[in-house]
Amino acid sequence: MKSSWHADIKPENIILVRGKYKLADPGFARFKKAQDKGTVPQIRIHGGTDTYGAPEVSSEATVHQTIDTWSLGCVFSMAATWVILGYSGVCQYQLVRE
Repeated sequence: MKSSWHADIKPENIILVRGKYKLADPGFARFKKAQDKGTVPQIRIHGGTDTYGAPEVSSEATVHQTIDTWSLGCVFSMAATWVILGYSGVCQYQLVRE
């Protein structure tokens, strides 16, 4: 959906259902309203997971759907860390990101 965002993408919220990856826990998700034609929804997010959150979320600045791109990049980065350094590397990764 190009006019919405999840706002809390992290490994714990990515699940495999019948061979397809899905996002769970849409508690912070935002959707574009039908009357907001042509605009990208923007809002302040209070919550989410700091380890995977975009910098603007922690500063409580107005955010939009690009925060999900940042979070997904963090998830991929952590997956690469797991492959290269194993579990201890993931633990270090989480400490550094917090």
